[in-house]
Amino acid sequence: MSEEAAPPPGSSRAALWRQSRHRHRLALVLTLALIVVVLVSLPFALGSMRTQLFGEQTSVLYDLVSGRALTPADAARTLNQSFFNISIVHIDEGAQVVSLSIAADRTCPTTCPTLDVTLFAVANNAAVRRGLPPSVTVTLKPTDQLLMQTVELPIRGQPSLYPFETWQLWLGLTITDIQPDGTRVAMTVDELPSHATFTLQSLLSDFLMAPPTPIAPQQVAAVHDPLPFAAVQGLAFTRPDYLKDLTLILVVLITVSGLLALFTRSIHELVLGVGGLILGIWGVRSILVPQPVPTITAIDLALSTVILLILLGLAVRAALHFHQRSELPWSGRRS
Repeated sequence: MSEEAAPPPGSSRAALWRQSRHRHRLALVLTLALIVVVLVSLPFALGSMRTQLFGEQTSVLYDLVSGRALTPADAARTLNQSFFNISIVHIDEGAQVVSLSIAADRTCPTTCPTLDVTLFAVANNAAVRRGLPPSVTVTLKPTDQLLMQTVELPIRGQPSLYPFETWQLWLGLTITDIQPDGTRVAMTVDELPSHATFTLQSLLSDFLMAPPTPIAPQQVAAVHDPLPFAAVQGLAFTRPDYLKDLTLILVVLITVSGLLALFTRSIHELVLGVGGLILGIWGVRSILVPQPVPTITAIDLALSTVILLILLGLAVRAALHFHQRSELPWSGRRS
């Protein structure tokens, strides 16, 4: 079918034809820009996905006192010491708690001392805090050469920002040496290496943990705290990059597809296919949120907004359709 010839210059139809041509050119530029953005972003998303899902999972071991990553040379120097390792194993977004798996392996030249190891979820509110922050205590008795225990602490985060949320835990540590006569002596940070090597690692599969950030114990300690913090580490957990990239790409593409269907299909096709269009838009959520998140997320709000725009646009087009065929004095049916 041959392309329609341009109308004569100066006519009203020619003005409409030029406006239509400019709109199509603008749409072409925007479409090409969208394709370029998707093609540029997709390799980064696929690379992050390959590393996270198909790459070899390695858990970096950090020193709980200094926050630095340990090397094989560090492990060789501490073969005859006691070990106390904390593993981050789960984050419950609904309850906003983090599960910590504690493993202790003690090697003592004589009798091992009785130790109270207390982990705190501290915050930067020492000036107004009354009482101790949330904590859990693990007691190591002289007969406990091996210990395995799972504890929970509160964690700060905003689950509604999924998958762009950041979960934070300021992990405080105190060690109390309980003497045979019942006297309790708090250990300082300089005394910890002589008793054990305290390490930290993340075993989470759906979160990435940034390297710990050492925090000065004085920053989070209140004047009425009974024990000083031996060490405090700031921990931050984020979603993998591929999930963030795919969220942006899919939401933008499904939005453009819905708007194209709204403006290019006839009113009869829209009325018949609007149900399938909405199901297709909402189906993107099952891809981006494979596990239930116990709150309304940013993805839910974005997709709900797209559906609202589609339904509102359908209502407007239906009103225009009925207005043109109502034969009212001001309807002015167009060809």
